[in-house]
Amino acid sequence: MRLLLPRLTGLLLLSQLMTVRGVLAEGLPADGAEFFEKKIRPLLEERCLECHSVGKGKTKGGLALDSAAGWQKGGDTGPALVPGDVEKSLIINAVRYQNRDLQMPPKKALSSQQIKDLEAWVARGAPDPRSTAVAAGAATHHKPMGMSLEDGRNFWSFQPVGDPGVPVVKTDGWVKTPVDAFLLAPLEGQGLYPAPATDRRTLLRRVTFDLTGLPPTPEETADFLKDTSAEAYPRVVERLLRSPQYGVRWGRHWLDVARYADSNGLDENIAYGQAWRYRDYVVNAFNEDKPFDRFLIEQMAGDLLEERDEPTRREGITATAFLSMGAKVLAEPDVQKLEMDIIDEQIDTMGKTFLGLTLGCARCHDHKFDPIPTEDYYALAAIFRSTKSLGDDRTGAIKYWYEHDFSTPQQIEDERGEAMVSERKKPRLPLPPRRGRISGKGAKPGFLVSRRGCPICPGNFPHEVEGFAAPRGLHPRVLHHCRTHLAFHEDDPVFAKWRELAAREMWRIADHYGRLFDRVEQALAAAKKPIPKPSPSRIRNWKA
Repeated sequence: MRLLLPRLTGLLLLSQLMTVRGVLAEGLPADGAEFFEKKIRPLLEERCLECHSVGKGKTKGGLALDSAAGWQKGGDTGPALVPGDVEKSLIINAVRYQNRDLQMPPKKALSSQQIKDLEAWVARGAPDPRSTAVAAGAATHHKPMGMSLEDGRNFWSFQPVGDPGVPVVKTDGWVKTPVDAFLLAPLEGQGLYPAPATDRRTLLRRVTFDLTGLPPTPEETADFLKDTSAEAYPRVVERLLRSPQYGVRWGRHWLDVARYADSNGLDENIAYGQAWRYRDYVVNAFNEDKPFDRFLIEQMAGDLLEERDEPTRREGITATAFLSMGAKVLAEPDVQKLEMDIIDEQIDTMGKTFLGLTLGCARCHDHKFDPIPTEDYYALAAIFRSTKSLGDDRTGAIKYWYEHDFSTPQQIEDERGEAMVSERKKPRLPLPPRRGRISGKGAKPGFLVSRRGCPICPGNFPHEVEGFAAPRGLHPRVLHHCRTHLAFHEDDPVFAKWRELAAREMWRIADHYGRLFDRVEQALAAAKKPIPKPSPSRIRNWKA
């Protein structure tokens, strides 16, 4: 059972390689075809094919973009693009809106990200898996494009696991386990024979590298060479499987498939501060020989499982970080598009990781190589739509992922109540009426004042500041950030004045920084005022 997860992981990886092989057979690089399906095809469907599609009966300017042959032939002004040459491609010139006589789409320009995607596609050589043009006047109603469900049931990778029986081999003495017979039988069928058995030192080195990724120590080598019993090798295998390094070695393969990273990447490379919890969860799952079905369920819906104890509940919640990993365009201004892009990435990763299938293509069309219609894709999308992937407390230009609080509802309520009781017992410090503003325009000095009186340690979570921040009209996350920053920069000379004032009287902080912030705001307002132009009469007088 220990080797179950590595073998299953290997099968999943093999399935992905076979899918890629199918794409390569079409003559396209796997990453190029995937880039087209995920970035370019949706863009063409949304913004271009309304006016440039043979299938829709409209090819303005003689240009059709619903097939590779269409843009290769081009329209009235020649080929639409030059594969590999961004600057010489007419389509790039048009979407950049730098030429007044050639601007496409005419009603509304593409976003900067969409233009970058088109430029990247052309730079890659414009890979386009659409091999044939759509027939003129073709029906526009939806028709299945790929493998039917009936054909899919007969496809080799969707067949149920059977019991083929151990093959009979001719060579005596070489087969030690039934697996050996499956390896030897096809070799004998080709007139081949396995290589001779290796020496024991090399055998130990191979198995140690395989299971832990590290070489055996000199002591381990010496012990194995001394042990000449039949159980020497099985004992080594069991020892290595019990090693914590086993989970690190084999968990890495799963983390690769699950697109694990410590930061978001893409436009806003923000760090995933809690990503290590998921990494450790995967490593522990391998070391503890967690059943694969449980391993799968926890990563997809661990927060919905009814657990009997708190550690298991936390483990299930941690496993759902599988859905939060992966690169996201956090600065996407269209929140609905960002949400659907995240769902698409989750579905695509789920298919590759658990099924060895690329499901993302079905976002725009029925899958060409597998029995996956678009209807099934959006049925899955409806389920993932109920998953809370983005947080509610950061609503600025850059979005942030949702972080689950490990505290129980009772713990959160108790902490909030304790903070409020402590605040009521605490004596109120008078603030000057003019400088004592805590909300609105005067909130900045209020954060500095409240940092000094905040009773919560810097290592806690933002929600634990709510009971302290709410009565003062302060945003708890901003106060948490301010408190943490000051705690870790106690010796920074920038805050020398703050430390001096905090050691004396609290109201002086608001008074000093209130005046300082007002001067800054006044200076900024003055800088924004246009510089008055001198009158012509003054210029003439100066020249005279």
